[in-house]
Amino acid sequence: MHTPQFGQQRDPLARADELFRAGRVREAQALYQQISRAQPGNVRPLHALAVLAVGQGDRAAARKWFRKAIDVAPREPALLADLASLHLQDNEHEQALKLLDRALEVQPEFFPAKIYRGHVLEQLGRQREAALAYSEGLTEAGSPDRIPPEMRQLAEHARGVVMRYREQLQRYVESRLSGLKQRHGEASLARIDEALGIRMGHLKRMPQAPRATFMPGMSERTFYEREEFPWLAEVEARTDDIRQEFLKVLEEDVGFDVYLSRTHGLGADQTRDLQSKVRWSAYHFFRDGERYEENCARCPITASVLQKIPLPSIPGKSPEAFYSLLQPGGHIMPHHGPTNTRLVIHLPLIVPESCGIRVGNATREWVEGECLIFDDSIEHEAWNRSDKLRVVFIFETWAPGLSDAEKEGIGTMVGALEEFDPDKTPLADD
Repeated sequence: MHTPQFGQQRDPLARADELFRAGRVREAQALYQQISRAQPGNVRPLHALAVLAVGQGDRAAARKWFRKAIDVAPREPALLADLASLHLQDNEHEQALKLLDRALEVQPEFFPAKIYRGHVLEQLGRQREAALAYSEGLTEAGSPDRIPPEMRQLAEHARGVVMRYREQLQRYVESRLSGLKQRHGEASLARIDEALGIRMGHLKRMPQAPRATFMPGMSERTFYEREEFPWLAEVEARTDDIRQEFLKVLEEDVGFDVYLSRTHGLGADQTRDLQSKVRWSAYHFFRDGERYEENCARCPITASVLQKIPLPSIPGKSPEAFYSLLQPGGHIMPHHGPTNTRLVIHLPLIVPESCGIRVGNATREWVEGECLIFDDSIEHEAWNRSDKLRVVFIFETWAPGLSDAEKEGIGTMVGALEEFDPDKTPLADD
């Protein structure tokens, strides 16, 4: 039974409650009845008598006391729902439904009534309505801990009904989409599939959520296609040369750095611990806008390719360009980049099997020599589940949709934030 909020207890009620808690049920019952006669407008003793009758298995008496309580407090949804549950136990579905509808008229977000209503509709054979009522009730409840103990078995049943309904609905929608996929190709409807997954609750919406600078009005896409950036063809054409320069510096073992060594204010011990788990290192050409001259000199072809790329320029922040090494078993955990004003580009150089990257709800595998372009302000992660090294050449470019004035303004804004308080400004990339 649910406990309505009826205000503070008076002394006789407190005494009756003490008797009930002590197991002296008959004495408590007698005192509650005495109080109900003395205070006919007080709903508390009436509700207590109804709950006692339920505990004693006397549903007829419980109904009587619940009706008396509802006469006194007709707009208390918990009373209406509890009386409805008694009708439901006796298979009086229409009466239960009327009471539950009354409860939801009073308090539309009262989730016990929605869950009970789903059960009634299911018993009446109205399966779709039942699934929707169950879904609304479970959503309104939120955490399973909020569901009263006596309702948890029903709530678990409700979850199963909702899950099966969503599976049926998804299969139906997919069957309707199959003709379109045959005509246009499956890849052309990838965003429709994601939208359906979000609508069905299988996928989460993955919005842009940069750590630092959010630019309003930007396109929100996970991956971009290579054909949208014609200048990438020249970068890809130099894949073999770039790979050879990487292998040379790898053999010499010079210029490599722990990628997380400057990450988010971590101490040295924390950084080493995190790095041992991530197994991610880098050979930088640019970092935080600073050009690494010695590294560039060791890899002149790669450095010359970077000169032809429209890299963003943000003082103290961009550009960034490096060879990225992910060791066997490495997993870069889900995270967000600093801004939605740039795109990150991967040129895969060495890619064993069982490697991949997820951005939002989309997952792709690297293909050597073919650039992968994505918005890293959307949650993303990467992994190397092979027993070999994975290497990609990472650089960045401005996100589409920015004017020249805005690009200059971003640099000025971020620079000013850093100048004002380089250590503490929360709006700067941390």
